Amino acid sequence: MFGDKKMAIKQMLITRMKPLAAALVLSATATTANANVIDFADPAISAGVGQTVSLSISLDFVQTTVGGSFDLFYDSGLLSFVSFDFDSDFLALIDPAFTVMPDDCLNNGAAIAGCSVGDAELNGISFGNFDGITGELTVGTVTFETLDVGIAVVTMANNDAPYEGFIGVDASELLVLYGPGTVHIVPVPAALWLMLSAVGLAGAVRRRK
Repeated sequence: MFGDKKMAIKQMLITRMKPLAAALVLSATATTANANVIDFADPAISAGVGQTVSLSISLDFVQTTVGGSFDLFYDSGLLSFVSFDFDSDFLALIDPAFTVMPDDCLNNGAAIAGCSVGDAELNGISFGNFDGITGELTVGTVTFETLDVGIAVVTMANNDAPYEGFIGVDASELLVLYGPGTVHIVPVPAALWLMLSAVGLAGAVRRRK
């Protein structure tokens, strides 16, 4: 008897929760669809230890911005920063006077402010144009070398100093949503190591000949 009542209550809760869950999903989708977003083109990639991986950073702004700046954070125990490069097509759309390459905080700190030596952060990726920037664009690519097995999370946020976040054409501060990325780092299979060793050995023999 009690079991039947519990089952009925459970079924009633499920029935009532379904529309609410659907509404929440639709609300989240609508929020993202009507937001200014900076995220990774491929948010989840895999690589072996000791390999280089590149994450393409995308921009999708529904509001027009005259420019701004953001920071990128990574796990220095699993990833070693190699380089950041603006996309060539993106560079053609922005004003070179606004373009600032990020500080490598881990090794050099920040020239003005925003981070200290030892912080696993790229500080102040900055760009702008008084004519305005909007729509879907590829900002650039960040490249890392993988150091160890694990799941490395890469995140982004509005720059806190010295440039801060993004500004609209009316000088208002724009809300920007940032999507995370993950790098799944796996051991390089022994068979692949053997193949690479064999290729290296064959090359060495050819060079000696």
